[in-house]
Amino acid sequence: MKAAALRNNNTLSSAELTLVVSPVSVPQAADLRFAASLAEKVSLFNQQADRHIKKQELNPFSAASSRSGSRSPRPTFSKDEYGKPPPGSESEYRAIKGRVAMNKDILELCEILNQEGELQIVDGTPVKVMFFRDVFQMYTVINDKVVGLLLRARKQGLVDFEGETLFQRRDDHVLIGLIKPIEEIREIFRKRFEDLKEEERRNKEAAAAQVLQVPNY
Repeated sequence: MKAAALRNNNTLSSAELTLVVSPVSVPQAADLRFAASLAEKVSLFNQQADRHIKKQELNPFSAASSRSGSRSPRPTFSKDEYGKPPPGSESEYRAIKGRVAMNKDILELCEILNQEGELQIVDGTPVKVMFFRDVFQMYTVINDKVVGLLLRARKQGLVDFEGETLFQRRDDHVLIGLIKPIEEIREIFRKRFEDLKEEERRNKEAAAAQVLQVPNY
């Protein structure tokens, strides 16, 4: 009917013109936006896939590495970075949380020694002391790693005792001395917690910068 109308009459009515033109597809603005959004998503996905492939080619334990024949590059890092997890990684975040927990435990141990210890004068310096037996019995209710905490506290110059390590029953009568004033110890740990909080903030910023920002569907 449309073809006949075109042949028989050069002048078409508005209804006939609508019938003739309607099958033609005209791109709409919404369609163009959808196509651009889809293209962005495909591009981001391809970039992520390319990064993963390159990473796997350098991984000596990956099948992709053996196929490509690529050799893993020698790691390069500064002295300060050696033995530390990559910035912004989950490993770095867990390490920071672990150090926070460890410092809280050591501070709590020092608080117990200060509260429960007997004041003695050693070389003209007031020192709070407790037998290892008493420290062990009291603190293991809170933390079962009391010996490890005492060793760390001694390494940090907070407490002192004889011997390389401590054993229950064998070293029950070894004296544990808190060799710094508790006010000084609290200030030391206050600064440590501030530094750890700043490290955690930097970790979160680095992690956020590494997140692939994909547009919402």
